[in-house]
Amino acid sequence: MKNFIIKLENKCPKFCEAFRFLLIGGFATLLDMLVMACVIYFPNAELFDNKFINVFLYKEAASAFWVTFGTATGFVSGLLFNYAFSVIFVYKGDNRSAKTGKGFMLFVLFSLIGLLIQTVGVYVGYEILNINEWVVKIILVFVVLIFNYYTRKKFIFKGEKQSFGDENKDD
Repeated sequence: MKNFIIKLENKCPKFCEAFRFLLIGGFATLLDMLVMACVIYFPNAELFDNKFINVFLYKEAASAFWVTFGTATGFVSGLLFNYAFSVIFVYKGDNRSAKTGKGFMLFVLFSLIGLLIQTVGVYVGYEILNINEWVVKIILVFVVLIFNYYTRKKFIFKGEKQSFGDENKDD
């Protein structure tokens, strides 16, 4: 299995990078949704008949404040998870600039733009258009996913090429 992964990585590095991005992004999204559900549920447990699963099943049980606050809190949790694993696992290569304070700040800046897209989108979809918050959230996850991949790849994880002879140089 290890040899297969190495061959695939050598043959299709962009595909593997996109797969790792989606995998880590998927885990970050699950964390985001779990945190959002907890923020909505715990102050409002009686609205959900004291059953956590009902957070995902009941429509319009919680106020727009808790849904919007839960969205923001979940997003921040997912952001921190995503940054750590993007640096460690997703983007191969040097990526020294991504590991700096400036790289982290760019990651946060683009993530905050994604947060703004998602938070405004959830508010508009849930409060104004009366669409289930989870349907809105799932749609917005795909919008923000595309935005995140593009901005991170273009501006943060550019994959600075090592010059010849630097392959084994220690930092």
